[in-house]
Amino acid sequence: MADFKEKRWCRRRYFLHFFALYYEGCLPEHFTVFGYARSKMTDAELRTMVSKTLTCRIDKRENCGEKMEEFLNRCFYHCGQYDSQEHFGELDKKLKEQEAGRVSNRLFYLSIPPNIFIDAVKCASLSASAANGWTRVIVEKPFGRDSESSAALTKALKQYLEEDQIFRCFSLYWIWLSSLNE
Repeated sequence: MADFKEKRWCRRRYFLHFFALYYEGCLPEHFTVFGYARSKMTDAELRTMVSKTLTCRIDKRENCGEKMEEFLNRCFYHCGQYDSQEHFGELDKKLKEQEAGRVSNRLFYLSIPPNIFIDAVKCASLSASAANGWTRVIVEKPFGRDSESSAALTKALKQYLEEDQIFRCFSLYWIWLSSLNE
């Protein structure tokens, strides 16, 4: 999940990394990537936007264009509010269509402002968790302002997830943003 209008950098970065993993054969045979944000966009618009950022910098394999097309066909978009169980329920239906009854492992990457982590996790957990696989959440730091707020955020997340479902990662974007505000 990322706010695509507000974080243009993220839509380039994440899809480029997913494509690199796909290009090297490091993703499962059956996978899809869903963008979820408040911005209105169609699957086709997402694919067009993403296609402008993909490159085959890894090497000069002849099938780069073919791999890009295959990857883009696995990219979808759903517009919704981060605090709407109804919108996450709609996302769940779209995910199930793509999963076609297969075991479904779902990974939600939260590249959103920290003040909406809890709402997004609550809605994703209650309305879009995998029915027959695992569900995990990656939360981009900052994970609270200090140890006290970090503990409060962890406690709130654990209302909806187990600790082994929560992954915290570091984002240079937040350091950059903090340095601008100081």
